[in-house]
Amino acid sequence: MKKLLPVLIVLLNCCQKYETDISNIHDATKVIGHGGMGIAHTYPMNTYPSVRRALTLGADGVELDVQMTRDGVFVAYHDYELSDRSTASGQIFAQNWDDIKGATYLNPIYTAYPVMRLDSLISRLPGREDVIFFLDCKNFNPDTTDYFLDKFAVALLNFLDTYLPAENTYIELKRTDLILRLQSKRDDVMIFYYGENFNDAIKTAIEYELAGITLAIHLISEDQVKQAHSEGLMVSVVNVHTRSRNRKAVRMNVDFIQTDMLRFLMSFLGR
Repeated sequence: MKKLLPVLIVLLNCCQKYETDISNIHDATKVIGHGGMGIAHTYPMNTYPSVRRALTLGADGVELDVQMTRDGVFVAYHDYELSDRSTASGQIFAQNWDDIKGATYLNPIYTAYPVMRLDSLISRLPGREDVIFFLDCKNFNPDTTDYFLDKFAVALLNFLDTYLPAENTYIELKRTDLILRLQSKRDDVMIFYYGENFNDAIKTAIEYELAGITLAIHLISEDQVKQAHSEGLMVSVVNVHTRSRNRKAVRMNVDFIQTDMLRFLMSFLGR
């Protein structure tokens, strides 16, 4: 029995759920699956099976990476280079959809999964009107012309109107020129500034009157989360890929956790 006692203590600690009151803008922690089920799952991120599985398990929503082709099609894909994760090559922004539509993910366990158009992925999801979506707009395209800014903004707004509930969709952007262009066309889009550090993120979010900020969890403290909330800004954290980081994110009272450990976080929250 003495030998079993330490093991029992460890198991109890692992299963213990978080019981302290949540104190943030929603008075709830929203669980967002990073790319669906996250970076370490059998399903590749940004694919329908990964997203559907995350929602079936009870996630409040999902984060998806968004890139636009030369002919204005949104693709759910993370990396700058297609060859990093798929059978295609080059950059999405430099090609038309027909040039890459046959691409599948690399690695033997992924070869059955295609690189997907965003509309094809989202339109297949049942009950999507109740799902929270974070669209991480990668915008690797270096173009800063008015033509490109208008093209991207109009295409994105049309996509939102067609496929996603405005009240549950958040757009993550790093480029302020795109933020301004979106705002010039519509003032109801909920934008999160995706920052490299807290001071820059909160300054930008306040200046452009945004809905919130997104930061890697190691770049923000509990006091800074409180500061953002005092400014009426929601906080979303990324790079939450360990148990300790998931626990930390909950205890910091952030609004959204883009987790790579969906099952663990749901269990920790008692859901």
